[in-house]
Amino acid sequence: MKKTLLFACLITAVLWRPAARAADAPAAVSPLAALAWMPGGVWHAEIPGDKDTPVTTIDLRFTWSENQHALLFNTAFGQGGRSAPTYSGMYAWNGATKKLVIFYTDRGGGLIEGPVTAEGDSFVHELTIIGADGKAEQARVRLTKIGPDAFTNTIFVPKDGQWVKFVEVHYARR
Repeated sequence: MKKTLLFACLITAVLWRPAARAADAPAAVSPLAALAWMPGGVWHAEIPGDKDTPVTTIDLRFTWSENQHALLFNTAFGQGGRSAPTYSGMYAWNGATKKLVIFYTDRGGGLIEGPVTAEGDSFVHELTIIGADGKAEQARVRLTKIGPDAFTNTIFVPKDGQWVKFVEVHYARR
């Protein structure tokens, strides 16, 4: 028993030294740093309805993963005072492709994924949307920061070989 405890202490001491040195080393700049303005509060948007459809509300929350290497998000859509979780996902760095990527699921069991490229104050998402049935579609999303507490999310879909605006949604932080 004493030998086991002594051995455990010795191993801990040996392993602790490199870990302590690594903790003292300067942190590398995270590829996710460009998205650091997103966490905090709730991002709220409203999509106007027509005479037969009420306003659709969207609430979006961003949080850092516990290891700080992913930006997690959850989106809820609502109508008539009711809200339902709709999307859950994350942004992360893909070291193999040297690109920021997004990966999320929808409430129907579909998977949406693709690379994200920074263009000034915008982030262009080239998405593959895979339904739970396996059918795939493409979309392009341009998320544009307007200030510390606002951004637009413009969604484009392919039509006749061109990207056509499907919808543009304005978000404000609450």
